[in-house]
Amino acid sequence: MLKNSKYTIGTATTDWHQKNNNGVGTDYTYYFKDLKYSSTTNYSYKKGDSFLIIFDSLKPKNSIVLSIYPIENLQDLKVPKNGWKYKEVPFKIDTIQIRKKLTE
Repeated sequence: MLKNSKYTIGTATTDWHQKNNNGVGTDYTYYFKDLKYSSTTNYSYKKGDSFLIIFDSLKPKNSIVLSIYPIENLQDLKVPKNGWKYKEVPFKIDTIQIRKKLTE
């Protein structure tokens, strides 16, 4: 994922809930090239919360929530439809922390 990574904003579409027999989680969506993608994270969010997502630009269904970067004021962000490259993300992110997150 690091080789073809892009970043965007994900939005929780549900509150923290039971996900059938697989435990608990929060459903979220994000957009890439005008297509909507959905997934579930094991982090606890409330419906409407926003957070940074890293995804594979060649396989955009592969995404991970970067919970260490919550989004406080989404109105101030202009999210490009093709996502951000690492150096384009409009706030400071740390590659070491991201690599650590991806290997967990």
